[in-house]
Amino acid sequence: MRGRDIKRYGYNWANLWIINTHNGIKGKLPRIDVNEYPAIKAHLDQYWDTISKRADKGDTPYNLRNCAYMEDFSKQQIIWIELSDEPKFALVENITSLNTIFFMTGEHILHVLGLLNSKLITWYFHHCIGTTSGVGTNRWLKYTIEQIPMVTANRELELMVSSISKHYKIDVNIAIDNFVCKLYTLTEKEKHFIINQ
Repeated sequence: MRGRDIKRYGYNWANLWIINTHNGIKGKLPRIDVNEYPAIKAHLDQYWDTISKRADKGDTPYNLRNCAYMEDFSKQQIIWIELSDEPKFALVENITSLNTIFFMTGEHILHVLGLLNSKLITWYFHHCIGTTSGVGTNRWLKYTIEQIPMVTANRELELMVSSISKHYKIDVNIAIDNFVCKLYTLTEKEKHFIINQ
């Protein structure tokens, strides 16, 4: 997944793939034996001088080094890009991201996704904790995202987000913005200010 493919609540799949010749997970998953994939081995053999000298190789030059969070790539996760003028948090599963894309996993992922894409959290990020690139875009860095105060997980919000993640609808998005303001106990005046920016 590339950063340019990520949209608010979703992504545009570019049909690009990564060959993940991982080193395995001790006691859970064996390392990839490249001999079982002759076309991939033939492709990598063209670069033998480079891959054989890599400092970050796994058990063999064909394998990637150990990755402590390898299993997280198969979980449902929120991904986002670092530089963006607006929040672009998307829900994915079984996807590996490239470049300056961040991801998180955990419980109540739909609840968190709804909060992160809401106008209220966007306002809070812009005015309280965010940093900019210096050219008009925000830097949605993991350590700043972690500073966002989260309200207790709410099943109703999760259902709305589940609906919008499958088929983006502007009216559902507006409902989520209103609901998030309610969860944070904003007054009507405060809610009006946030929603109508």
